[in-house]
Amino acid sequence: MATTTTTPEDKTVNIQQDTIAAYDLDDDKINTVNVLDDGDRSNTNNDNNNDNNSDSDDGITEAVHGHPLQDAPGYSPDIQDQSDKSLLDAHGSPNVSRSPSALNSPIVTPTEPEVLDASPAKGFHNAGDHPAIIQLDVTGKLPDWLTAEHYTVGPGTYDIKYTRKIEIDGHLQSATGTFTFGHLLDGLPLVNRFDLNGDQNTISYRSRLTSRRMIEKIRDHHGYAPCHPAGLFNTHANQTVLIKFMKAASKPSKPDGEPCGSRILTSIPGVDGHLFCQNMANHAKLNPFDLTPTRLLTWDEINPAFRGYNACPNGHHDLSTGEYINFSMEIGYRTTRYHFFSTTEQNPRGTLITTIPNTPTGYVNSFSITPSYIILVIFPMLAHSSAVKFAWNESIMDSFAYYPTEPTLFYVISREKAKVDDAILHHLTTDRLRASTSPLPPSEVRRYHLPSLTAAEATYNSQQSYLPSLSSLWGTTWYNWMPLATHTVLGHDLELPTLHPAYKTKPYTTLYGLGVSDSSTASYWDTLVKLDVTTGVRQHWHQTGCYPNEALFIPRHPTDEHDGVLVSVVLDVLRATSFLLVLDASTLNEIARADVGMVIPLSLGRGSFKRRQ
Repeated sequence: MATTTTTPEDKTVNIQQDTIAAYDLDDDKINTVNVLDDGDRSNTNNDNNNDNNSDSDDGITEAVHGHPLQDAPGYSPDIQDQSDKSLLDAHGSPNVSRSPSALNSPIVTPTEPEVLDASPAKGFHNAGDHPAIIQLDVTGKLPDWLTAEHYTVGPGTYDIKYTRKIEIDGHLQSATGTFTFGHLLDGLPLVNRFDLNGDQNTISYRSRLTSRRMIEKIRDHHGYAPCHPAGLFNTHANQTVLIKFMKAASKPSKPDGEPCGSRILTSIPGVDGHLFCQNMANHAKLNPFDLTPTRLLTWDEINPAFRGYNACPNGHHDLSTGEYINFSMEIGYRTTRYHFFSTTEQNPRGTLITTIPNTPTGYVNSFSITPSYIILVIFPMLAHSSAVKFAWNESIMDSFAYYPTEPTLFYVISREKAKVDDAILHHLTTDRLRASTSPLPPSEVRRYHLPSLTAAEATYNSQQSYLPSLSSLWGTTWYNWMPLATHTVLGHDLELPTLHPAYKTKPYTTLYGLGVSDSSTASYWDTLVKLDVTTGVRQHWHQTGCYPNEALFIPRHPTDEHDGVLVSVVLDVLRATSFLLVLDASTLNEIARADVGMVIPLSLGRGSFKRRQ
């Protein structure tokens, strides 16, 4: 769940520049922050429109001259279609089973029962969007230097009402059903944009539900069957197996027919002035002004060498080299090939860095980089049934299993030479989050130390003729040749970690993230945390009844690690509204806040920002 891009200060680790190796971490904890050593540095610093009609658009799938992510000439968003009244209720919000207006009405003083209910349950229901720009009331004073665009993405629609015909006493009658996305990682996305102007002390806001076409599809088909693996995490598709034979394409033909809600980026090297929302297979390009989706792409459309159904939604932008680094997954029988690649301003179509073959098919949504290495961590949440169910687009929880006796594997890739407990997963189901009854499993912030890779490289290369099978996963023969990694614990209870963006791949002292005020009873993260990884000292921001989303560090200067602000969208369940919170990153003291006037659901999606001069 947690991701970092970090380097340690331990100079004793001997990592060579021409190595790829695999490491066995003999530990069954999975809810950790992986902090890795780069010791070679002396300073170590979707529905595939089943309609066979004009809904398809060849212009979407063909890269135009110039950059492969530029708009295809044949498509522009169908505004009339997005405003189809069949999708909207009387208030202009999605026609779903729970009226979003109840959660997005003007702020009112809570009644006594509402005061007593400080659970985060209000953050896991449907929300409306607000495509028009509104000015928010700002309390406090923004720093004069802070002029930026702040983008977030997360679930906006969980429940969709549909009507079906049933026979009663020989007569057809209408009945209402509800399709529910059953996990925090599955809801249809809501994209939010905040414009901060410190000089004028203003914050403006707009938002958009970017999968309206899918809402219509679900209402028509009474469910959702994704057209690629990892399309759902823990939601029953409510579709028959026949739908798998009907899906001939790897993606929907319209960009608002695919839920890309894992991460939002303000740029990809070679393309400026656009937004990109990503999931485990596709990325949708959005108009940065009105947030409408304009194009949908898979990585193999940009470069055929980037093969595979899936890609990581959390790639890394190395500011020192200008590279955007990511990987795709080519799923095979028993094993998977991970293709790592990079794109740059000079080469927007990208270059294949290396391929890791004969690798377990794991649930991987992040990785780490250092100046010299890429580190892929595969913990023992592995595809069962030889990955057949996963390849057939079953949900992650239906096609994967957690093997507590298996190791966590580290694959270390040289960038220079281009060689080569699952309780948290179940805890985030929609039903559990709405019930808010059980505490969160504890997490640890760890720094992993990898031993010398010189000997490990030769051993790794000699072992690549061995293919692990399903039966061998229950033994130890397939990984007992690997060296063991060690770790030290730097802190506890930190999720969605972030840091000063200029300090990625460099030595740093501070992590920011989400935490809990009381680890014994908290059912969701309710605290913003600042952790000094050298001393273990923690600072925190907490307010009763408030649940922050991911915190983003917006720096004032590129050199001072602590000079900047921390920005987070916070849900206030006692007032049934959300607000944008701005903290002084050095002290975590509140600088300013702005009430949105409506609920923005809680999210584990990763956001981004863009500074303006």
